[in-house]
Amino acid sequence: MTDIHDAPGFGDTVRIRHTTETFQAGIAGHEGTVYGFTTPSVTGVETVGALADDFALNVHVEALNAAFWLDPSNIELVSRPDTLTLTVGNKRIVLTRTEDGCQEEIENIVPSRPWWRFW
Repeated sequence: MTDIHDAPGFGDTVRIRHTTETFQAGIAGHEGTVYGFTTPSVTGVETVGALADDFALNVHVEALNAAFWLDPSNIELVSRPDTLTLTVGNKRIVLTRTEDGCQEEIENIVPSRPWWRFW
């Protein structure tokens, strides 16, 4: 059984495996970043290839400027960032990976408004 910390997750760089489905979709061998996961039976997303379980990972391939939903068996982990910076709206969050492989929030920055702005 694969340890949860060995499986690709959010922010990890992955390579899409060569399968009939990924080759036909033109994405086999491409590297991308895991942006999220979903339960396809609930969300109705279209996946590339069959799913072993009702679970899919979203991989964004920058070279193609597109994202694809894939079964975890169709991707392999390339690298895992030690630090990950996310920006949502005007909020910046910095995550770091702990020794046990989990992500921990180390910084949460919301830009302050100038003293003269009231809105």
